[in-house]
Amino acid sequence: MTKNYLFSLLVSLLTTVVMGQVCPVPGNIAVTNITSNSAVINWTGSGTTQWEVYITPAGTAPPNSNTVGTIVTSNPYVVTNLIGCTSYNAYIKAVCSPTQSSNWSAAMSFSTVLGLNSDIPDLEACDASTTGFATFDLTSNNYAVLYGLNPSEYTVSYFETITDAYTNTSALASPTNYVNINQQQMQIYVRVENNTSGCFAIAYFYIRVTQAPHVYLPANGQICYNQANSTATPYTINTNLSGNGYTFQWSKDGVIIAGATGNSFSATTEGTYAVSVQNIITGCSAMASTLLTYSSAVNANATIDDQTITINTTGPGNYQYQIDNEPAQLSNTFENVALGFHSIAVIPVNSSCSPLYLTVQVTTPSAPRGQSTQTFTQGQTLANLVVNGQNIHWYANASAPGLTTTTETRLPLTTVLTHNTTYYASQTINDIESPDRLAVTVQLTALSNEDFNLNKLAYYPNPVTNSLTVSNPEAFTGITVSNLLGQIVFDRKVNSTLHEIDFSNLSKGIYMVRVSANDQSKTFKIIKE
Repeated sequence: MTKNYLFSLLVSLLTTVVMGQVCPVPGNIAVTNITSNSAVINWTGSGTTQWEVYITPAGTAPPNSNTVGTIVTSNPYVVTNLIGCTSYNAYIKAVCSPTQSSNWSAAMSFSTVLGLNSDIPDLEACDASTTGFATFDLTSNNYAVLYGLNPSEYTVSYFETITDAYTNTSALASPTNYVNINQQQMQIYVRVENNTSGCFAIAYFYIRVTQAPHVYLPANGQICYNQANSTATPYTINTNLSGNGYTFQWSKDGVIIAGATGNSFSATTEGTYAVSVQNIITGCSAMASTLLTYSSAVNANATIDDQTITINTTGPGNYQYQIDNEPAQLSNTFENVALGFHSIAVIPVNSSCSPLYLTVQVTTPSAPRGQSTQTFTQGQTLANLVVNGQNIHWYANASAPGLTTTTETRLPLTTVLTHNTTYYASQTINDIESPDRLAVTVQLTALSNEDFNLNKLAYYPNPVTNSLTVSNPEAFTGITVSNLLGQIVFDRKVNSTLHEIDFSNLSKGIYMVRVSANDQSKTFKIIKE
């Protein structure tokens, strides 16, 4: 038996010496998918289905012929239970038979990464100004970031971009007082680095700006107070927020009002009222206040000037005015009101007083409107005069008691204009003629010959939208533009044969343009669209 054993051993040694090692050493070892506590190892080696894997921290002694590794039957092989941020050496040897295995491979070095908590909470802040920006303390996430790590062994830094985090550049200088640079929401990157090895890892979380409740209260309000019986009409302060999803707390002059926890509050006494509103879900809160004072009931009257109605109010507060159920307006004046009866409402703003209703009657129309002096050339007629109104009639005299359409003759529109003569215009609305008349004095300029300074005057476009161009062979000395009320809207001395007049900022309507050249002038009508 001893002879057989020695013979087998001799054959094995001769085979190894003559033919080389029968069980080859694994090659092309690679380590991939490295995490903080695992890695994947793969290698090459044919004809073998079993291997030994030996993992040891870097700096420790390599395995020898007596070292026993972990028997594995899969390639690649997942190594587990590693320590984060640690360097390792991996060795592989093939097991060719129960009695034969290869030598250990050369060491393959790799390092695990730093393991960070993957459940870092997002940070939220309330935006009371509704701008989308707020202030955050990023370091409040330090505990969650370092979860399980010794804070004294690691440095935590915050960055706005992932590139800066990996290169460790442009770390946020004031992470405890950081204002987001992107509205509403943005990512923040955190770098955790081991103070000794320099091993680091990158994680991220979101910061979000949550809008505070939008609470609007008027700056001032009035409680309607009746001095005769010392009673007040309650003024309801309304947040215009739903009663669901928010909590409310009202106070007066800085003192909390017990039980006042609704989305509105009815006040009967003067003072400064405030409400604190909190969003139940986000926790964001906001506050608004209003000053309430006493006010008496609305007192107002109407004055009528032709077709213009003016409402006069007394007492404190602001009002809106409404005629015939049309949209309310801030102005207390209604112009060009149709003849007949009208209902006008005087509506207190931010007040518990009720509206006051007035009934007024407009009985006669006003005189038409236009320039009191108009310049034309010889031969033109009343039809050339420019006035603004309805059903215009011309007279030779101003209106006076006893003068009516049956006692006074109207002038036909074909009446030729006479120099330095005043003509009088009325308008008729709903078969009622205005008792007042517009006086228009006519100035005529005669054409002496073909060389008259303004004989070849040109102007365009008409109608005009933005700019009116006037030109003349003789240089202009002055240009004036006025509306039909006689108000001058453009007046300029010029010395050119071509000039542009800016109409872009003028209201739509009819305008009179008067141009002068030397001692002569001419007026023409322009329509602004």
